[in-house]
Order: sequence, then structure tokens, then C-alpha cells
Amino acid sequence: MSERTEEFSSTPPPRRAGVSGPRKLLGAALLGVSGFVFVMFGTGRISSFEIDGPSMEPTLNQGERVLVKNAMSGPLRRGELVVFHNPTPHLHDETLVKRVVALPGDRVEIMSHRVHVNGVREMIAGVNHLSVYDLDDREFTIGDGEVYVLGDNRSNSHDSTEFGPLPISELRGRVVYCYWPLNRLGHVN
Repeated sequence: MSERTEEFSSTPPPRRAGVSGPRKLLGAALLGVSGFVFVMFGTGRISSFEIDGPSMEPTLNQGERVLVKNAMSGPLRRGELVVFHNPTPHLHDETLVKRVVALPGDRVEIMSHRVHVNGVREMIAGVNHLSVYDLDDREFTIGDGEVYVLGDNRSNSHDSTEFGPLPISELRGRVVYCYWPLNRLGHVN
């Protein structure tokens, strides 16, 4: 029988570099955020929507992508951006994004092509051209269970100036966040 000899080295094997604390924390955070997004999309609480058309410029532009909170829980507020199916019968498959301008019971006045709600002229930060040319001067009150929605690009928007007040029950969600392109990343006002 032959004897086998093994050689042992006194130097330990090379150590693999470990992951630093900040990297572990970043990895855990990314994993947590990914899991949260997966659950929110998987359960239908949040959906993604691509802006198609100029009706919400400059707030939202053609091709931008936003996250929509699908539940309409909580009270609506003037100024919120909402998503709904086009109420025009032959265009019902189309999804629209518009701004809530007036709530149930609000008095809307169109005077000299400007919108006034309950006697206050409408103002939106960052939007300069809010003139409504589709309507002559008029005054009306929003009914129970309805909202008045308008695009921020009033001269190029299919909105309540054409189809009238919209039933709240038709709203599908609230726009909450713009995620594409990255230079527009952030909450949507």
C-alpha cells in the first residue's frame, strides 16, 4: 500500500470581500420597494398610464408615464388629476386624464373665457393659458355625485366643456406620481 501525503498550507485561503453596510442597506431598501410595487400592481391598487396627447400640457406631456392610484377612497379635492374612460359613447375605450375643477354643489361661472368656481378665478401654478374658448359666458351648479373636469391645455382638451359634468362613479383613479422620463420624476400636482 502506498501512503498518501497531503500538504497543508499555513496561510488561510483568500477571503472574499464582503458587502459593506451601506450596500446591504441599499439592497434591502431596493428589495423592499420592489416587493411593495409588485404587490401594489399585482393587487390592482396601482397601475401605470402613458399620457397620450397634449390635453394636460404643461403639467403632463405626451409620452410621459404616471402611476395611478386606482381606488377612489377619500374625498376628492379641487385640483386633483383623475383618470376615467371617455364618456363619449363611441370613444369609451379611450382613457382620459383631467383636473378636477369643481365638486358637487360648486357654482361654476365662465366669464370672458375664464373659469371661476364659487366666485374665485381658477389659478394653477405653472399653467398660464387657462382660457376656455369652447364656451360662451355661462353659470351653472355641479350636481350631487358629479365633478367638472378640464385639461390644463384648455384649447386642446376633450373635457367637461364638451361632455358636461362627469359622474364621480366614472372616475377610475387618481394620478399620483410621474416616473418617466426620469427628469420629470416626482409627485404630480
